[in-house]
Amino acid sequence: MRFVETVQKHGYRFVADVKRIEPLAEGVFRANEDSILSATYLSRARDSADLAERRVFDRLSPPATAEDGHPEMSVTATEAVPPEEPTSAARSTLILKLAAISVILLASVGLGLYLYSEYFSNAVRTGGKRSFAVLPVRPLNAANRDDVYDYEIGIAEAVIHQLNSLKGFTVRPISSTRQYSDIAQDPIAAGREQKVDYVLASNYQIADGRIRVTSQLLNVATGETDLTYKGEKPVADLFAMQDAIAVEIGSLLKERFSTTRNRPTAKRGTDNEEAYRLYLHGAALADKQHHTEVFKAIECFEKAIQLDPNYALAYARLANAQSTVVGNRSGAAGEQYPKAKAAIEKALAIDDTLAEAHSYLAEIKSDFERDFAGAEREHKRALELDPNSPIAHRMYSLFLTYLGRHDESLSEIKTAIDLEPASVLNQLLLGRSLLFARRYDEAVTHLERAAEMDPEFLYPHQSLVIAYRMKGDNDKAFESFLRSRIIAGEEQSELHGWRSTYALSGWDGIFERQLEKAKVQERNGKPNYNLLANLSSELGRREEAFAYLEKALVQHGGLTYLKVHPRFDSLRSDPRFDDLVKRAGFE
Repeated sequence: MRFVETVQKHGYRFVADVKRIEPLAEGVFRANEDSILSATYLSRARDSADLAERRVFDRLSPPATAEDGHPEMSVTATEAVPPEEPTSAARSTLILKLAAISVILLASVGLGLYLYSEYFSNAVRTGGKRSFAVLPVRPLNAANRDDVYDYEIGIAEAVIHQLNSLKGFTVRPISSTRQYSDIAQDPIAAGREQKVDYVLASNYQIADGRIRVTSQLLNVATGETDLTYKGEKPVADLFAMQDAIAVEIGSLLKERFSTTRNRPTAKRGTDNEEAYRLYLHGAALADKQHHTEVFKAIECFEKAIQLDPNYALAYARLANAQSTVVGNRSGAAGEQYPKAKAAIEKALAIDDTLAEAHSYLAEIKSDFERDFAGAEREHKRALELDPNSPIAHRMYSLFLTYLGRHDESLSEIKTAIDLEPASVLNQLLLGRSLLFARRYDEAVTHLERAAEMDPEFLYPHQSLVIAYRMKGDNDKAFESFLRSRIIAGEEQSELHGWRSTYALSGWDGIFERQLEKAKVQERNGKPNYNLLANLSSELGRREEAFAYLEKALVQHGGLTYLKVHPRFDSLRSDPRFDDLVKRAGFE
C-alpha cells in the first residue's frame, strides 16, 4: 500500500485514503441538564489537547520552503525513500519530545476533568441546588433615588420570594444583597462574594406613570448572560407592580431550569404600602446590629404596626430588636424582654407559620425565661418551617453554644454561612462558637475575619479580647480592647488613660478600672451584674463574683453563657457554681 508519491519540484504528496472520524456529539455527555458542564469542560479539554498537539508537531517538523506561494510539505519517511537509522542522540531527542506531548495532553485532559469535578463536587456540597443572588434594582438615572424601598429593594425582595418557592433553588436573603445597591456595582464581583452560581442584576426607568425593568441572569463562573427579562408595568399600584414583575421573572427562571414550585410564595404580610416601607427600613437598620441603629429600627417597626396592627412580620422584627437592646446592654432586661415577649406572641397569633418568629420566641424562652426545653422546641419548629433560613440556623447555633453542645453548634452556624456567606453576624457567631469550645486559634481567625468585614462592628473586637487573652497574647488582646473603645466612641483622654493603665499594671489594672466604672453605673441605677461578675472573677474575687451572679440570676439577663464562658473557669470548682448552673435552668 502506497502512502506518498513524488511530485516534481515540490517534494512529496500524501496519497493514502483518509476517513474522517466524527467526534461524539455534545449531547452524548448530557445525561441530564445538570451535567451540561461536563460536556463543555471535556470538549474544551479536547480542543486544548488538539491545539497543544498541533503546536508541538509544528515545532518538531523541519522548516518548509515555498515556491509560487505554495508551502512545500516535508515528511520523514515513505515507502519509496527509506528512512535513515536515527542516531542515539536523535532517538533521545525524539523520546523527550514525545514525552512532552504526552505531558501536555494529559495536563489538558486533566484540567478538563478537574474543572468538571469541581463543578460536580460543588453541586454535591449544595445538595445539587443552584444558588442565586438577587441584587437591588438600580435606576438608570442615579439623580433621583428617593424611592429605594418602593423599587430597588421592594422589587428585589418580591423576586427573592418567587425564587425561594422554586424547587432546587437557594436564594440569598435581601439582608445579604441589600449592600450591592451602588450604581457602579459589578454584579459578577457581588456573585463571587456571595458564592452563588447566578446573579440577577436589574435596572429600571420610570416615565409616564410606567416602570420599565430590564434584568439579566448572569452566570458567575463564566460572566456570560444566561437570559434577559424586559417588562413594563404601571406604577400606580405599587404592590401589584412588584408582584407582576417578580412573577414574570420567576416564571422565566422556572422554565429556564425546568423546575417546579415546591412551596407557597412568601407574602409581604401587609397591604399598606407605607407600613411595608417602614418595615424594610427598620429591617435594614436592625441588620446592622449597631447600638444607635437598633433604636431607630424599633421606631420604624412600631410605626409600621400603627399603620397595620395585623402586620405579623413587623411584630416579629420588633421583638428581635427589643431583645437586641438587652444584648447590647442598652436597657434593663426586666423592661425590654416583656415587651419583646408581647410582640412575638402577637406575631405568632397573627401567623404561626413565620419561621423567624419561632426563632425569636426561642430566644426569649432561653435568655429571659430560662426555659431551654421550650426554646429548643421553637428552634426546631423554625427549621421545620424554613430549612433554608439563615436566621433559624444562626439562632439555633447560638442556643446550642449556651448548652455546651459545641459540635452541633458549629454545624448549624456553618449551614447558616453556606446560606448567607457574606454575613458578618454569621462570621462573628462562628468565631464565638469556637471561642466557647476553647478552640482559640480558630476563633481568632474567624473573629478577625468578622472585624475585617465590618471594621465598625463592635462585637468581634470584644470577643477578640477574650480569645487573645485565653491564648496568652495579652498585647494583642489589648489592641482589640482599644479598637473596641474607639468604635464605642470614647474620647482621646479616656483612650490615653487605658494605655497608661495597661503600661503600668497590665490586664489586672484594666480589669480594676473597668470594675470601678461598672460600679459607678450600678450606683446610678444602670447595673450590669453579668459584667460585674465577669470582672470580679477575672480579678480572683470569688465571693464578689458569686454575689453579682446571684443578682444577675434575679435580673433575668446575661447568664446565657454561664455554662461555657472561660471567664468563669476560676469559679467552676466551687460547689456554688454547679448549684447556680442548675438554678439558671441548664440542668
